[in-house]
Amino acid sequence: MVLWSGSAMSGPNIVIVHSYDEAMPWVQEQHRGFKNSLPDHTFHTFYLNSKVLPPAEIKSKANTILAQSLALEPNLYYVTDDNAFNYVASMVPNRIPVVFSGVNGGITIDYPWAQSRLATYGILERPLIKRSLIQIKSIVFPEMAKVLVLMGLSTTDQAVFLNDLAGQERFVVWGGVEVDVFRESRYDLWQRVVSTAAEQGYNAILVAGNYALRDKKDKRVDPVAIARWLAQHTELPVFTVHEQQIAEGLLVGGMVVDGGMMGKEAAMMAKQVLTGKDVVVNRFKTLSTGRYVFSRAEVKRLQLTVDPKYIDRIDWVP
Repeated sequence: MVLWSGSAMSGPNIVIVHSYDEAMPWVQEQHRGFKNSLPDHTFHTFYLNSKVLPPAEIKSKANTILAQSLALEPNLYYVTDDNAFNYVASMVPNRIPVVFSGVNGGITIDYPWAQSRLATYGILERPLIKRSLIQIKSIVFPEMAKVLVLMGLSTTDQAVFLNDLAGQERFVVWGGVEVDVFRESRYDLWQRVVSTAAEQGYNAILVAGNYALRDKKDKRVDPVAIARWLAQHTELPVFTVHEQQIAEGLLVGGMVVDGGMMGKEAAMMAKQVLTGKDVVVNRFKTLSTGRYVFSRAEVKRLQLTVDPKYIDRIDWVP
């Protein structure tokens, strides 16, 4: 069964297809940002749920979503994140415009069809991992010297690794900080490498993708449970690019991508497309800034000192 919901209003008919399930805060942020910026439209929302579905079933579900959504005679599709873009948007008839947000893959390398499909527009997501490390060092952890970056092997994680990190598993960022990237889809292997991180000379960890980790029985592990385990099983400060994992008893914080802003930017593109304005000159955009989000409790617990000039620029959570 394909999960979808509709909201009956007036105005253009828009189909929204999310790659993940509706409970994910990241999905909710993009959804609100988009819908709240387009009053007086009719929306029909579908969820591909690709973080939970076995990979072999994703394409079949995408085909079902496409068939059901085309029957609604939409004026425009809005898709979020890579799997909905790859499996649904690529199959939408050329006569119907597609606007996307949250896509990590590269248009030229990963989605060349989007270049030739002229009615395709959107906001690319770049987690800005290197910049995040530099900002963390400046804001709360000037002692940062050697960092272990943890990533999974999902479609999104692979795209981030290739596009944001240029496929580098070892590099140095500003201030001489050495960075090693550990990429693995098995949760128990994450646990093993984290347990010995301090012994290996690391003095910080950055989580850059833990939404598709699996246990030994190939069951998906809740990312919040992973964050809680990390906070409890290493003395090192653990930072992240995922806002929903920043809280007391979870991860310290970091520079995060704003899903709501992505949704708003995508809505502005959709509005231009639906009103016939030319946006072809800049069809694909990248948001180059993020928000600083930190947990007061975790900063205090780890005895980190915040640079005074950043205090008013941080979005604090408990």
